[in-house]
Amino acid sequence: MYSIASKISLLNCIKFFKIMPFSIILIYALIPFESSNPRDALLIRCIAASILITILCWGRLNISKKYVRYVNYFIIISPFILIAVVNSFSLKFFIVLISFILAYVWGLNLLNSTKKSGVIIDALKVIIYASIITLLIQILTFRFGYFINFHEILFPWSSVRFEEHLSFSRLGGLYIEPGTYANWVYALFVFLIFSIRRIPAMLGCLVGLSMIFTISVWGILVGSLVAMLAVITAKNVHLVGKIFAIVLVLMVFMYFFTGDIETYFATKMSFVTGSGNAKIIAYSEVKAIWQELIFFGEGFDPLIASGHISIQDAGIVVNLTVVYGFLFVLLLFFPIYFYAYKLGGFLNIILVTPLLATKLFYWDFLFYLIFATALSGLVKSRNIEK
Repeated sequence: MYSIASKISLLNCIKFFKIMPFSIILIYALIPFESSNPRDALLIRCIAASILITILCWGRLNISKKYVRYVNYFIIISPFILIAVVNSFSLKFFIVLISFILAYVWGLNLLNSTKKSGVIIDALKVIIYASIITLLIQILTFRFGYFINFHEILFPWSSVRFEEHLSFSRLGGLYIEPGTYANWVYALFVFLIFSIRRIPAMLGCLVGLSMIFTISVWGILVGSLVAMLAVITAKNVHLVGKIFAIVLVLMVFMYFFTGDIETYFATKMSFVTGSGNAKIIAYSEVKAIWQELIFFGEGFDPLIASGHISIQDAGIVVNLTVVYGFLFVLLLFFPIYFYAYKLGGFLNIILVTPLLATKLFYWDFLFYLIFATALSGLVKSRNIEK
């Protein structure tokens, strides 16, 4: 018995050290951070993504006739990128190019069920668990007067942002700020769901509750949704347990609306803050010219809502529409919604809908990886059905 336990521990240690390099590469490619020169941060993320591309391309990838739909879909959406370049050019084009190449080779690895794709999925789980654990540690230690800056440990050139109020504090764990934690951990979880083709109940509850603890509007609303849907769709949890878990989530939700938190959220929901005001300006300007953005966008250097569209405050759909046009957005989100429906029906559609408003950048590697995972999943399931 002792010998078997020793072998299992040894195998787990070997697996852990095998996964860690991939986890580090994913962290630097997918998690946003800042630097004194914004281009330096983007360069580091591009280098990490390029390393990931090299790893995924290592070895033989089969591009057979049964995968032709996957290849054709990328061919269909490619002209929108070229048109965006013609409309207005920016160096962000090269980041988008890296995003598409990364997404394409990632999808091929999933279609071929390579060992590398399995390792990267395990690395993704490590990042999500690490995000939750570091946030919890940070919240607990902050209560006792200590602040462990996990973000600057990983990104020493980046400055973390947190808020201290009378009865609560807003912390972000590994991420640069609480709102970033809520948006990115949610997107990482969607990426994981699509990759493993199911909603992990326990991890879903932890993700949702951790998002609530960031005390952001997005975190509380979407976090509650994620936690409840994770419990509802769990197959190994009894009905009483589901009801108890839902009530618990709602109690946590209500707890936060006490003290000066209520005043804080009233201010946030009035959209008079910096990010809220940016949203209003962006939405107003897009609404004014929406007819011009139906087929094609303004390109990589858009004129409207200058200083707002280029950042994530306006949301991924608005960003993509302004750069590429609304038709391109439909082409990207169609596989995402269709795949979500095939995996879990309307409940999964509800779960992925907040992705429309996430603060991911229009060039963000994480978003295109989600898209490629959905597209490859649809192609693979269609081949299996045949």
